[in-house]
Amino acid sequence: MQRSQRSGAFEKLVSLLYIYPFRCQGCGHRFLALRWRRRYTRLPEERREYERLPPTVPVMLSGVGGAAPGHATEISLDGCTVETEAPLSEGALVQVMLHPTPGAAPIAVEAAVVHGLLPNGGGLHFVRIQPAERDRLRQFVADLLARRALGREPGRR
Repeated sequence: MQRSQRSGAFEKLVSLLYIYPFRCQGCGHRFLALRWRRRYTRLPEERREYERLPPTVPVMLSGVGGAAPGHATEISLDGCTVETEAPLSEGALVQVMLHPTPGAAPIAVEAAVVHGLLPNGGGLHFVRIQPAERDRLRQFVADLLARRALGREPGRR
């Protein structure tokens, strides 16, 4: 679980009683939890709700002047960082096919917005994904979290 941004007057008020919002990294559930005598300070640049996990997953991007291969170097329930030779532009909408397991059907993300350009890629924020695909992504992320908890390197099979 990772602490989330407080939203609304209620969450700001209960934080005075050491009750803070958190988000489960595996399923995405947001909840409040007591953290007795623990004060959190949140820096403005910390906007991510989910921790990015470091597997290397092949991807296929569409909507960047055709289809372009690449690979995700970080992934979470709401986005990923991709490396690709395709030219990306800030704010562009792309479709993403994630191939986490060889031989299995890819996880299809209908729409992702390009944020934060890198020399050979950029960050993607998933804005539209079908519920069944979201469930498959959630299961993949949960598997990565479980492997990390067991001391195995995420993304290695």
